[in-house]
Amino acid sequence: MTALSDIHASVVAQIAEGTAPDSRATFIINTPVLNKLLIALNECSEWGRVALLACLARYKAVDDKESEHICERVMPQFQHANGAVVLSAVRVSDTAKSLPALIIEALISVRSL
Repeated sequence: MTALSDIHASVVAQIAEGTAPDSRATFIINTPVLNKLLIALNECSEWGRVALLACLARYKAVDDKESEHICERVMPQFQHANGAVVLSAVRVSDTAKSLPALIIEALISVRSL
């Protein structure tokens, strides 16, 4: 991912200059980065999913269509075996505030397991 390599390069440069790196490494999520995060969501470990979902929870969708797309990609995480992944997915859906009926159905199905 380009954003993560940019953060790494920034930290290395700060160390080389003798300044302390910023403990709050941040990157800007734009549409191309958002799409890469959503694709990577299903291809990473449980804790990788938690980290990606935390990033997505802080993202402010541009419009309702984008918010709906994010929720559709996050919804399968409601059925994950790891509770941390499920709770992180709930945070994303709460932030997106889209598709509440589908989210409620997914949570009910998780609760009934």
